[in-house]
Amino acid sequence: MDLTQSMRVLAIIGTITHNEATLASELNYTINKVPTLSLTSPTARTKLLSPQLPHFIQIGDDVRIHMQCVAAIVGEFRWKKVTVIYELNNWLSSDPGMLLDLTYALRQVGSEIDNHLALPSLSSLSDPKSNIENELKKLKSKSNRVFLIVHSSLELANILFEKAKQIGLMEKGSVWVISDGVVGLLDSVNPSAISNMQGVIGFKTNFMEVSETFRQFKFKFQRNFASEFPEEEKINPSFFALQLYDATWAIAQAAKESQGKFT
Repeated sequence: MDLTQSMRVLAIIGTITHNEATLASELNYTINKVPTLSLTSPTARTKLLSPQLPHFIQIGDDVRIHMQCVAAIVGEFRWKKVTVIYELNNWLSSDPGMLLDLTYALRQVGSEIDNHLALPSLSSLSDPKSNIENELKKLKSKSNRVFLIVHSSLELANILFEKAKQIGLMEKGSVWVISDGVVGLLDSVNPSAISNMQGVIGFKTNFMEVSETFRQFKFKFQRNFASEFPEEEKINPSFFALQLYDATWAIAQAAKESQGKFT
């Protein structure tokens, strides 16, 4: 909001939820005129409300599809009861009905949610590792050992699996499923950071990694990354990095066509 008032802002790109965009528009009408491309996923509720924010565009996948993918894995292995784990942040506040979508998708494959574990964001915890370990120990005492991580930051997922491995929740008899939001980031982390995830089942959004345009992007991404972080190992760009890159070029192209030039 400050940038729209103090500087000439052509567009906004970020992980802005529909709720945040609505609040900003209520506090500052001028932001309604600035095109906003959000990497967040549209939901049934936000699609209904989208006419109220004509310049707000969500380019992420519909999360309901992700819930159906999770349920498809559960149905393939015929697990009757599952434990759902998720990070409490803007994900639930943006669409409280999302867990209902998962419940419905699981019911379609003959399964149901047996336990919930809602974890606060890491920034709100004074001792994240101890807190997560204590919560996992509670789950270990229960009979159900099929765990679905339907929403989590990569940092939280790393701690989850580190502690799960330490207390014996990654051994035979336990199942872990992670969704696109975590798997899509694994290409961009050091391989040693995912050593605790061996045996975990996941899925991610597919894109053409063999196309010439992606190879050019990958080369530039790795070159710039190596220049900025020379001490780090070479990593691949994640799907989200590609999404952000495409969004930036879309805005640049639109500005060029509408204004005749782009500065």
